[in-house]
Amino acid sequence: MIIVNGSIQIKQKTGGGLDSDGNPVRVSESFSDPIPCHLRANKLDNLGRQDGNTFTVAAYEALVESADFAGERVRLTGGDGRELGEFSVMSVESLDAVGALKVMV
Repeated sequence: MIIVNGSIQIKQKTGGGLDSDGNPVRVSESFSDPIPCHLRANKLDNLGRQDGNTFTVAAYEALVESADFAGERVRLTGGDGRELGEFSVMSVESLDAVGALKVMV
């Protein structure tokens, strides 16, 4: 059992390849329905700088109930409904003892 404080959405790609005439078919991307999760910031600071501009450096850990998890990018949303951003998935680890997956972004 996890304590839910946010949600994660997996970016899904559909389409692509070639049609019957051999022409390329455009890939469409969409996000899955929100999956409840427990979010924890591993790193979160406003110290990023490039060419005189500042940006936020963020890395999160999301715990989700065991399920099929296949995706390269995810969108995270906090418990208050605020979108935290879209991130690349760094690793997915199965936590068998608690029946959850740990997704590092």
